[in-house]
Amino acid sequence: MIKKIQSLILLILLIFATVTTLPVSVTAQEDKSLDDLIAHLEQRIPDLMNSYNIPGVAIALVEDGEAAWVQAYGYADLEEGRIMTGDTYCRVQSISKSVTAWGVMKLVEQGKVDLDNPYSQYITEWIFPASI
Repeated sequence: MIKKIQSLILLILLIFATVTTLPVSVTAQEDKSLDDLIAHLEQRIPDLMNSYNIPGVAIALVEDGEAAWVQAYGYADLEEGRIMTGDTYCRVQSISKSVTAWGVMKLVEQGKVDLDNPYSQYITEWIFPASI
């Protein structure tokens, strides 16, 4: 189970690296669309899964706060033959820390977040649970 989780985390990182380092022809031209990114991912994801022996993955692209594309590949459970779907629950575990940090730093670059300000200035509907 640990190996499957590590493989999933590796695939997520590889996909993240692939998306953030897309060729200039995909990222820099304004006439390129979400369809181009989806076509790139649909080509690369199965190859990455095969290369790293990853049984299944589900991916969602979010645009303007809405799911713009959801796709699943492979199996959620090889032993039971259960297919991965866009609704399959997956543990994100420690990968969420890196993705959150990346997102926060993008907001810092855009001038929307100042790292010297307390988080409560930006997150107003959630409070840290009391420590035990």
